[in-house]
Amino acid sequence: LYGAPKVSAPIHERATVLPKPLKQGLDAWLKDPTQRIEPFQPSPTSPLLQANFTQLDQERGDQILVFIEDMSKVTQQAQQMKLASLGRLTAGIAHEIRNPLGAISHAAQLMEESPNLDPGDHQMLGIIRRHSRRVNGIIENVLDLSRRRAANADLIEVAPWLQEFKEDFLQTQNEGRAEAEIILKIDPQLPSARFDKSQIEQVMVNLCDNGLRYSEQHSGQRRIGIHAGATEDGERTYIDVRDQGPGIAPEHRNSVFEPFFTTDKTGTGLGLYLARELCEANQAHLSLVEDNKPGCCFRITFAHPGRMI
Repeated sequence: LYGAPKVSAPIHERATVLPKPLKQGLDAWLKDPTQRIEPFQPSPTSPLLQANFTQLDQERGDQILVFIEDMSKVTQQAQQMKLASLGRLTAGIAHEIRNPLGAISHAAQLMEESPNLDPGDHQMLGIIRRHSRRVNGIIENVLDLSRRRAANADLIEVAPWLQEFKEDFLQTQNEGRAEAEIILKIDPQLPSARFDKSQIEQVMVNLCDNGLRYSEQHSGQRRIGIHAGATEDGERTYIDVRDQGPGIAPEHRNSVFEPFFTTDKTGTGLGLYLARELCEANQAHLSLVEDNKPGCCFRITFAHPGRMI
């Protein structure tokens, strides 16, 4: 039975002692008792809770019993079902993608042996080979996630790596499409970072692809910002990827890293989930930065460079 104030106090006064999400649910229920109250979290670290209300005294109507149910088990079961579906998906990826990918790569190798190729053709074949290797690496990383194989971490100097990544990424983005722009800011004296190079590339490509797409949809410009800096203690490096899109609605912020969650009709809902899993496999952390700046910002916080993975 909720409320610490006197029983004689009006309902709206007694309800002020409730956590804000629960009070909002109560207010909605008082307006329409048939309405189902959505699950809520009292705090970011709290489990998901489901609240239900019932009146104890139908005549007076000022005594309300609140039932609160922990939804953790239900949420966990739903997550396990999603992960089982992901496992079935990854099993099909190797067969459905690897076979045609191998044929593409082999055809490019045969074409490269031709003596009649001009420099432009060699450049195009180089792009085919490079991205065939990248797609194969993505397949391997997805399969590694299902097998939980340890990452092959490298010690990365973030500043030169980011410069090289920017050049390679823009080269692929500007082929026959509206020109993309990356505003790169790198703070001085960044600590080194430990991460599997193929996996950090996959994470960054995913974040940058998403950022350019939402920036273009919202502002008409394919532009994102990348900022590399050091944590407050100066011992770890982080990378922020910020777009010029509409941002993420508050009700979706807790779901963006869940498998198969997407607000894009053409998306699979796996990109951010796999990106976070790859980060965790390298003892890094991928998070959504909550601030008042325009657009959406995702942050990769690397593990301490001296930490063994």
